Amino acid sequence: MKPSKRLKYLFITRTLTGGGAERFVSIFASFMADQGYDVHILTYAVSEKDYPVSGNVKLHVMPYVEDNLRGKFLRILRMKQALVKINPDVLIPFIGSVVSCTYLVNLLLRKKFVFTVRNSPWRQAGGRFSECMRKIIARNADAIMLQNREQEEYFPASYRDRIFIVPNPVAGKFQTCKKERYAEKLTKITAVGRLHTQKNFPLLISAVQANARENPDLRLEIFGEGEERDRLENRIAQENGTGVCKLMGRTSDVEGVLKETDLFVLSSDYEGMPNALIEAMAMGVPCISSDCKTGPRSLIRHGQTGLLFQTGSLDSLKETLDWALRHPAEMNRMGRAAREDVLAAYQIEKTLSAFVEMIDAIHSRMIGENSEK
Repeated sequence: MKPSKRLKYLFITRTLTGGGAERFVSIFASFMADQGYDVHILTYAVSEKDYPVSGNVKLHVMPYVEDNLRGKFLRILRMKQALVKINPDVLIPFIGSVVSCTYLVNLLLRKKFVFTVRNSPWRQAGGRFSECMRKIIARNADAIMLQNREQEEYFPASYRDRIFIVPNPVAGKFQTCKKERYAEKLTKITAVGRLHTQKNFPLLISAVQANARENPDLRLEIFGEGEERDRLENRIAQENGTGVCKLMGRTSDVEGVLKETDLFVLSSDYEGMPNALIEAMAMGVPCISSDCKTGPRSLIRHGQTGLLFQTGSLDSLKETLDWALRHPAEMNRMGRAAREDVLAAYQIEKTLSAFVEMIDAIHSRMIGENSEK
């Protein structure tokens, strides 16, 4: 048994609902726990919409606090109480304020700390204080867990011995389920993601609407919810595209949606390592993506397993989409090749191996530190 299996791991996340980080935690913690690791999850809340988690994971829920200034201080206290009770060896917090809160608590507890990066480090949310906190945390973390090599470019060379690349794994259902029927004419386009400015859905709506003038059968369905819904609905109406573009809301059957689409498009201005794109490629769906930092270029080999367009450029997306619609056989071939690529590179066993390498490095440092005392 590897030494790392004797350690107690605590994943910390605000919720287990919604985005890619939460999905990563649910998939990864479950797989690790089922492989015999001592895995815990600490979350701020639970709901019926949470991603499923293995029964072998020990789930802890912090008491509810108001999301105001007093609540933030109270949350730090509650988190300290939870960490003392759980007594983990390794802390792995996810997303913005959760990472900062955990780091502040850990100044007292001195547990091993993994700084996780789940988006483009050049485009992280928050102001100057948040940016300053991230730099302090990265400087002092025991390990920095990235999703791809592009993100590594952001950090000083002196950090490289603490940087580990742990990509998002392909969920099991996307390995076993795949696209069976490929259309001779591409008419149904799908996008999946939170309705947020990061995803730049207005760009996609405009491009699809423009291409629909020469392709009247073209349809776009966007799955997801978020604060940009009203703005996007207005954009669709302004584009006179109510019959072409539709907001579909959330779906619990992403694989079913992808199985029936002809083309998947990611129009984001920035990403970390987009799960939605990974899942579409794993299903064998032909894909187009912006060449944004970071993630798409790590996944798509342009012209071989999908197409990349210039980030934020309407003309580039329209031209790329036009080429795809005129070359359905080529796009379908790319979709099949993408499935082979993604399943070979992002099996959860490989991702776990990368994670274990990181944890073993931390464990070796722990042994060294103990021997010096």
